[in-house]
Amino acid sequence: MLTRNTLETPPPSIRWARLIALVAALALLAAACGNDTGTAVDAADSTAEAEASDEAMEDEAMEDDEEAMEDGAVSADFANFDEVLEAAQGQTVQLWMWGGDSVLNDYINNTLAPAVA
Repeated sequence: MLTRNTLETPPPSIRWARLIALVAALALLAAACGNDTGTAVDAADSTAEAEASDEAMEDEAMEDDEEAMEDGAVSADFANFDEVLEAAQGQTVQLWMWGGDSVLNDYINNTLAPAVA
């Protein structure tokens, strides 16, 4: 007897999540393929500005880390994952989402979050 090899259609929330991921990937690809009309000097200036910005962000992150340590935060230097779990006992993880997509937020709130809770 011959049987057809059929795949079940995923639920709409999964299809929407896949579609959103595909659109996001294509948008990033399109952005990476943009036209660069600048000169070599412009590129050098942009690189220097980016490096300065990166350094400023790193300095700010270091200051934030120091403030967190003063407020009683735990150091991120762990020898193994068991130490991470022990340090995390009693803490809450906040998941920040983009507020512009109710379908994606619904998926995260009603499907993903309960699955990992």
